[in-house]
Amino acid sequence: MRKIKTKLNEWLNEQYKYDETKLNNLVAVILEKYPQINYGGCAVFARAFHNITGLPYMLIIDDGLLDEYPPIHVMIKLPDGKLFDGEGIRTKQEVKEYYRYDLEGKLMFLQDNDGSLLNNYYEELGSGLFTHCHKEHYDDILNIIKSVVGNF
Repeated sequence: MRKIKTKLNEWLNEQYKYDETKLNNLVAVILEKYPQINYGGCAVFARAFHNITGLPYMLIIDDGLLDEYPPIHVMIKLPDGKLFDGEGIRTKQEVKEYYRYDLEGKLMFLQDNDGSLLNNYYEELGSGLFTHCHKEHYDDILNIIKSVVGNF
């Protein structure tokens, strides 16, 4: 049974493989033009990437502040389960480690397939202290993603 499951996982990963080189190139281009993209512009980047690829969002929530504040970060969930944002590809464990000291409660990952959860928070995101909203740059960010990633 274990061999069958392993073969199935290998097959699924091959079928839903993404080009990591393209994603790394995209990060380099985005960070050159928008070096603070993850500090308030993460939702804008994720929305543009989602609109091109259809991949689900992953909202990163501090459950100690769940009712009071919007998500602390918005990423894209890649087909193999890794997460992607304007700074690159990371595992859930790497994201947990990154936010470990900033949390009031426990880090939660909420998958949002169609953007309905993100829409509830979108206007609030990027409006905090020391953040850069980038909502006015959506079209430019979308075009950069299209030109670098092309067909995903």
